[in-house]
Amino acid sequence: MVVTKNNKTCIRIFSILLILICVSCGKLYELRKYEGQPVEVLEKNLGKPTTIIPTSEGQLYVYNQTEELQGMEISKGQGTLDPMLTPAALKKEKLLFKVIKGVVVEVTREVEYERK
Repeated sequence: MVVTKNNKTCIRIFSILLILICVSCGKLYELRKYEGQPVEVLEKNLGKPTTIIPTSEGQLYVYNQTEELQGMEISKGQGTLDPMLTPAALKKEKLLFKVIKGVVVEVTREVEYERK
């Protein structure tokens, strides 16, 4: 296959589009829609926060979400008598919203997994 200038341009455009799609579909990107919104919108959509921590600048709204992940079989692409399984885990997600004067100014997401 001969690589021409046109092909290189197409590859670059495709790569940029692929990166944009991956970035725009992330959970943090969805949460960033709350930046610049009043706290009432946040509480209406996510409910009451688990904890509200007062800071020198304003407040930090903390939302904790827990999800139980079951172990799954890993397909190795071959028939075996002993299947490989991923361990079951507990997914703990912490959403942090920095609020100044009743407006969300920053969103942070922390995720940790705890094996059972």
